[in-house]
Amino acid sequence: MKTIFDVKKTDYSIKDPTLKSIFDHPEVGVYISTSSGKFLKLNRKFCDILGYAEKELVNMTLTDLYLPETIDQASQNHHTLFTQEKKHHFLEKKVVRKDRSILWLSFVVSPILDFGTEIYQYIGIVQDISRMKSAEEELYDAKRVLESIFDTTSAMIAYLDKDFNFIRVNKQYAAAGNHPPEFYIGKNHFALYPYTDNEMIFRRVVETGQPISFHAKPFEYQEFPKLGVTYWDWDLIPVKNSHGSVTGVILSLVDVTKRKKAEDKLRKTNDLLEKNVMERTAELQAEVAERKKTEEALRQSEQRYRQVFENTSDGIFLTDVVSHEVFRFVAFNPSLEKLAGLWSSEVCGKYIHEVFPQDCAEFFTANYKKCIALGTVFSFEEQLPTPAGSIYLYTTLMPIKDDQGKIYRILGVCRDITEYKKMSENLKQAKEEAELANDAKSEYIANMSHELRTPINVILSAIQLFDLYLKSNPANTTTKHFHHLKSMKQNCFRLLRLVNNLIDMTKIDTNFYEFNLKNHNIVNIIEVITLSITDHVKNRKIRLSYDSNIDTKIIACDIDIVERIMLNLLSNAIKFTDSNGTIEVNLLDGEEYISISVKDNGIGIPKDKQKTIFERYKQADQLLTRKQEGSGIGLSLTKSFVEMLGGKISVKSEYGLGSEFIVELPCKVLPESPNKTEVECRLNDYSSIVEKINVELSDIYSIKGTEV
Repeated sequence: MKTIFDVKKTDYSIKDPTLKSIFDHPEVGVYISTSSGKFLKLNRKFCDILGYAEKELVNMTLTDLYLPETIDQASQNHHTLFTQEKKHHFLEKKVVRKDRSILWLSFVVSPILDFGTEIYQYIGIVQDISRMKSAEEELYDAKRVLESIFDTTSAMIAYLDKDFNFIRVNKQYAAAGNHPPEFYIGKNHFALYPYTDNEMIFRRVVETGQPISFHAKPFEYQEFPKLGVTYWDWDLIPVKNSHGSVTGVILSLVDVTKRKKAEDKLRKTNDLLEKNVMERTAELQAEVAERKKTEEALRQSEQRYRQVFENTSDGIFLTDVVSHEVFRFVAFNPSLEKLAGLWSSEVCGKYIHEVFPQDCAEFFTANYKKCIALGTVFSFEEQLPTPAGSIYLYTTLMPIKDDQGKIYRILGVCRDITEYKKMSENLKQAKEEAELANDAKSEYIANMSHELRTPINVILSAIQLFDLYLKSNPANTTTKHFHHLKSMKQNCFRLLRLVNNLIDMTKIDTNFYEFNLKNHNIVNIIEVITLSITDHVKNRKIRLSYDSNIDTKIIACDIDIVERIMLNLLSNAIKFTDSNGTIEVNLLDGEEYISISVKDNGIGIPKDKQKTIFERYKQADQLLTRKQEGSGIGLSLTKSFVEMLGGKISVKSEYGLGSEFIVELPCKVLPESPNKTEVECRLNDYSSIVEKINVELSDIYSIKGTEV
């Protein structure tokens, strides 16, 4: 059989020179697969694109890289595609990198034939086209925006090629000619509208590549002679390709016939007026000119405010101040008509109490009086009854003063905040319900935990009695008895640890956890706790080391909490470190904080899990095969303990290489001397700390020895 590989065990090296030159290409990914699609050989670029090592991809297939929801369809497409008799197959697919990011890749897949007839392998050339796809999407979005503008603008727009054949027209252009848009496509502009002057202008734009504009340019429709002369504002804009060559033009037309005729009429009127004014005295001429200027300014001002008044989405009203307590509506805009369910004709000219119920009228009147008293802008929330039901408004009142400074009108602007109020109420209710549910949950967990602790302690006491009985009757005792008794005690410890954690968690949530800060030698505490688990790590063949850059450091802390923090971190380190691994405990003194780190070379934590491991009930291995026991409370509780001491906890980890948890405790000292005798007695009480170790490490070890 002809082959392209030198085969040595499972290593494949390409011996075909042509294929080797393709395979070593640095800019494209290349792979060779079996006829069933399994990868055999991959170049470095292909591995870099996907973020995998070559050994991870070997024996995977292309469909393993597809999005899960597209695998079935992709497999069907592959089968259809590769059963076609083609030399090359082209694909564009979304794939998932090792880091779970999504890429667009293009594939050119070619068959490798056995003796020129049978396909026994495929060679694929791969390129990352994610940027190209992103650019295509951006181009498509831009095209949609332009399409929207093209079809919705009031201007008449036509797109023509450089020979002035219509490529596309918008609806407004087609309607002006009384034809559907399809009528123009492919037809020549000057075959329909043969104007030599205009054609020369069009050709000048194509030749020079410069746009041109005209205002009020006259035009006569040959098809509609009754229209007479019409006037148009039009722009002619060249369309250029990437080389700067003109490929077409865009024609934009706006019918200004009415405006032009009005301007002409106004011009004639002005001419006549000017002639009359010229005959008057200079004094009267100046007066008329000033009056005209004032009137024009007022007209423009009124027009601007009228446009705002009629087109704004906010409700606007205007009231006359008839007296200090009597107000009458004089304006009511369309938006407020919709909000209030009232027509302007029903409101304007009427007093407030004639339009609204008495309680509403009194409320409105009180606010208007307050606005007058303040003499400035005043805002408030109000409820307005409407035929469709009550709505909430955010209203701003502005006093309007006359030349003497007297307030004679009030302008009001209203914004509908009904949905906002509903959302606020719903959010408030949801928050209250969540708080009640959380309180009930915490109370339930606390009660259940206390209920569980009692029978567990009873069971432990019974186990101790049974242990004494077995020791006093060695003739009737076997190793099997002690083995079962150890198992019972270990599982009791596991339950006791879970119950203790639940109780502590509930106390912290409800701010009932009591802790006792005293000045202690933190170096001695950390060293004793670390060395006390030496026998346990030896059983797992794990090397444990402890190092500190100081011998003594007195800080204010709670020794029970420090024990819980350290035992939880050490328990996790042991739990996720394989045999022959290492655990390092380091203590470093700083100016403001003392740093305690627990470092292992275990399985590590994925980057996407590192932000959630301190959240309650979250476990880094919950989506992996569960190899270790745990409730997901430990690290969350540890974080709470650290923060209770005024410290902070962080993690550094790389998946597959291990983790380092760093606890920083403040270097604060209480104004008292440490009780050295109490501390030393506490740390030297080996049985007490062993009992705590057995509880904290109960998820990992059987209890040491043959005795319970």
